[in-house]
Amino acid sequence: MSTKSVADEFFRRLDERNPQKIADMFVEDDLHFFIPGPAILPFNGARQTRADVEQFYYALWSNLVDSIVETDEVIIQGAHMIAFGKFTHTAQPTGRRFSHEYALHIIVQGKQIKSLQVYDDTYAVAQAFAPAV
Repeated sequence: MSTKSVADEFFRRLDERNPQKIADMFVEDDLHFFIPGPAILPFNGARQTRADVEQFYYALWSNLVDSIVETDEVIIQGAHMIAFGKFTHTAQPTGRRFSHEYALHIIVQGKQIKSLQVYDDTYAVAQAFAPAV
């Protein structure tokens, strides 16, 4: 399976919002999965196993609702896929709607994802979840 095929399937499964089906795309153990940002948000931080990835998507989608993911450009070179775009979400605890740009780097190993790293505006995310002052 090519990197492009894996990336296409990953984005298709993201649209379905099924954490188990997404997690099944990742290697079982020893993976690199990192979402930056303050540790007070339940979906930020590192994950090392497929089960961790599944729990990540449950936490993400219970805290970020009405999400729109726009992908502007995808670059594939060998096992690497980089996507650029914009996320728009509503922070469930505060009801605040916010948008921010992202870059996503995936490394494919065989037919599975070995590494996923997100680069985004962690400040915008933290502000959307911050208590009103």
